[in-house]
Amino acid sequence: MNWSRLLVYSQLECLASSAAANRERVVVGFDFPLSFPWVNAGYHFPGGHPNRSTFWQHVHQVVWPNGTAQDFVDRYSNLFAQNRNKGANYTNHLRCTEDAARQNKAPAKGVFNLRGVSPGKGAISGIAMLQELLEHCTQRHLPLMIWPFFQLLADGSVNGIDTAQPLRHMPDGCLAIVETYPKVSWVRSRQQRASYNRPATWAAVQGCFNNTSNPPLLPRDEDQADALVAWYGLAEAINLAGALAAGPSIQPVAIQQEGWIYGV
Repeated sequence: MNWSRLLVYSQLECLASSAAANRERVVVGFDFPLSFPWVNAGYHFPGGHPNRSTFWQHVHQVVWPNGTAQDFVDRYSNLFAQNRNKGANYTNHLRCTEDAARQNKAPAKGVFNLRGVSPGKGAISGIAMLQELLEHCTQRHLPLMIWPFFQLLADGSVNGIDTAQPLRHMPDGCLAIVETYPKVSWVRSRQQRASYNRPATWAAVQGCFNNTSNPPLLPRDEDQADALVAWYGLAEAINLAGALAAGPSIQPVAIQQEGWIYGV
């Protein structure tokens, strides 16, 4: 399937509208960082932004709708490592949740390291898209939760979220966005991504996540396999009503600025 951020965004608009109209609760997981390092980067974001809200607005201004993630990288090239070039102020800072994922044998690459396969540009494009969705839902009076940052209500008010058990307070008619990381689910299930086309792999994944209500699906490629294994992990976390496994040792303000991988 050919896709673009604009296509994904239009689908999110539709989901937000249909959830509100039908009084449904819809949870969507995205495999990209919803923010940048803040604690390890000196308690600020690129451009000197002191908080996630103004940082998101800045990324949106640079990237959406006609700019690119590379435009943002070029503006702050001193902070990034690209191909053979390393910015003068480059440090491979990680978010607290990425440190926690590494401790759980699911190492995550930092957003500032753009060499090889990297989440950096996906994070930049994704942040711009979510800021656009926030502005759209605010204008249309549609509920929206982006965990762990905020919950927008239909009346336009914005509330904080219960970091550990957000879905207990998720209202009907709300679209919720969370961050997922497929490698966490692969590690937990003790299965290999390379074996995605084997029925035994998915039977084991289902058993690990206590989700045997439907026959295992066989994905067509590794990207679909990542999406499916992340879905099983997310579904289990939702059923358990728990989002934060490693949170007690982490500063709540750090989670609210940097985000967190749901279920880590």
